[in-house]
Amino acid sequence: MLHTNVMSTARPDSVVVEQRDGDRRVLLRDNIEEITTTEDEIEQTTYLYDEVVFLMPEDREETIESITSNFASWWAYGAQPEEPAPTLEERVQALEDVILMGI
Repeated sequence: MLHTNVMSTARPDSVVVEQRDGDRRVLLRDNIEEITTTEDEIEQTTYLYDEVVFLMPEDREETIESITSNFASWWAYGAQPEEPAPTLEERVQALEDVILMGI
């Protein structure tokens, strides 16, 4: 899933891999831009960037280093639009098809 114009007060890492409930979530950040603003004589630094978030396929054992070395390919993989979940009608139709085929 692609997110654009994400903002953070801490400089983000370009590649993060998180272990979550048996899944590995990958966060890729690109086009990181440092923005410094001054308000009431207080200077604040924020970072604006694009981010891709996806679950690592179960059959892959990639590391931060291997993802970093193939960053553009993983970015393209993660930026692909997700397939929408089947609608109720599509799920019912699939069940009817299985029943009619006698499986």
